Amino acid sequence: MIISDEDMARLLQRAKRHDPAAFDRLYELYADRIYRHVWYRVRDTELAEDLTADIFVQMMQSLPTFQIRTSGTVAGFSGWLYRIAHNYLHHFYRRGEREGKMQQAEERMETTPANQPDLTDLAANHERAAAVHHAIARLPADQQAVLIHRFWEQLSHAEVAALMGRSEGAVRALQHRALANLRRRLAPDDPSTALRRGSGQGSGQSPEVSR
Repeated sequence: MIISDEDMARLLQRAKRHDPAAFDRLYELYADRIYRHVWYRVRDTELAEDLTADIFVQMMQSLPTFQIRTSGTVAGFSGWLYRIAHNYLHHFYRRGEREGKMQQAEERMETTPANQPDLTDLAANHERAAAVHHAIARLPADQQAVLIHRFWEQLSHAEVAALMGRSEGAVRALQHRALANLRRRLAPDDPSTALRRGSGQGSGQSPEVSR
């Protein structure tokens, strides 16, 4: 995502004035990221698409309360939008409608091939991807979160810092610990495994497993 803080502030001002083109631009910038955030938690394409659409409706309804003066940066808006997504998913899992939708999702998973975001940059094959996901799930919650935000959702350090309420330095340190922990957990399967960050911070590259 390439947009400056100044352009983001102007875009949000237009969106607050109910400019349809501004809403379209925000959707273009964030739809794929929010979809990834949702899909990782529900593991179903159709359900993730529905929930992503609902989250953007919630975003538009909540935008009048967003404070551009204090949070109108790329990182500030990203953190705000991801909190909306997090809260929406939390309420979704508590609502009665979850059972029906999740049952439909499970039925689709039994009858259709897996359809998920591309994992080729994350692992050599589906078995390695499964091993990585399993290892991440065994990490402490904050380490899970930083890896998912950085490498799955491809957020910058600044965006993760805004989302997690930490400094960028703290996020970098947490990421370092999480990757070291993940390497140790993957080592029994393959001693040469090393999950590493691609060159260029915030470049949108996915982590890779060296082979």
